[in-house]
Amino acid sequence: MEGRYKGLALSVIGLLLFGLLSCQGRAPEINCRINQQECQSDFRGGVVYLDINPKPVLPMKELLFRVRLSGVDYDASTLEVYLTMPGMTMGENRVTLRRVGRDTYEGKGVFVRCPSGKTLWQAEVVMRGLGSVFYRFNIMP
Repeated sequence: MEGRYKGLALSVIGLLLFGLLSCQGRAPEINCRINQQECQSDFRGGVVYLDINPKPVLPMKELLFRVRLSGVDYDASTLEVYLTMPGMTMGENRVTLRRVGRDTYEGKGVFVRCPSGKTLWQAEVVMRGLGSVFYRFNIMP
């Protein structure tokens, strides 16, 4: 009888481990090297560029966020950049960028330091009424 329960317990543990491991999502793909250069993404027949300065991009430092549009028909006075850490639950971190030129928006913001030591971030550039562009990148620790 004892051997039967042991086998059952091992089977249950095996299934649980398989379930846990198979439910782990793939790590989000990095599509931006923000510490080396501005990033770009195709959007509605044009291009949306994101740059953050100074470089290297560090947590807990005030940074200048710049979005430049090329061939994108968007004429609002502001746009938003939402900063999140993939797979982490955290408070809202939003940077409002104001128009400083025909197709250029700028604003200041800060990346918080993650207690886990993770450095993977996602910036969602939101153009109200038009859509969003996502950039995933690592900042310096």
